[in-house]
Amino acid sequence: MRTWGKILGGQQGLTLMELMVVIAILAIMAGMSMSALSEYIPDYRLQSAARELYANMHKAKMEAMKRNQDVRIVFDVANSRYAINYEDNDGNTVNINVVNFSKYDNDVSYGIGDADFKGSSENVVSYDDNFFSFKPTGTCTKSGYVYLTNRKGSAFAIGTLQSGIIAVLKWNNSDWET
Repeated sequence: MRTWGKILGGQQGLTLMELMVVIAILAIMAGMSMSALSEYIPDYRLQSAARELYANMHKAKMEAMKRNQDVRIVFDVANSRYAINYEDNDGNTVNINVVNFSKYDNDVSYGIGDADFKGSSENVVSYDDNFFSFKPTGTCTKSGYVYLTNRKGSAFAIGTLQSGIIAVLKWNNSDWET
């Protein structure tokens, strides 16, 4: 049996068999952790999309105040994306940001998954005509929610009040929580 003294004193490294056993053990451990990790990836992507929408709503609010004009968020349900935009002096729509859910490897889409709708609307975007605007005062033209889900049925509701307050709610399998 080798001791650390002998290894350091004269013997060189490991045998091929010892090295193969260590590599096999590491491969088995990596395989087990990857299968466990893949279960959490859809929820991680959904949470990232909800955070991004929340941040973009704040960005639109700040842009409206900075530009001293209305800034819209338009939800394109059919194409799984949304855009933040405003109209320039010539009446042309100028996009500040366009977010496609495809960047989340198709794990995120509009929908409620296994959740119940928050409020009375049963649309994945409860804003009339799938858009709302922030005014230069920081308030909103409409109150409503946007629902995001993943293939596991998890869901988030991101919405605004007319006062300009922005909220993110997560479905906890029985109720919406902040």
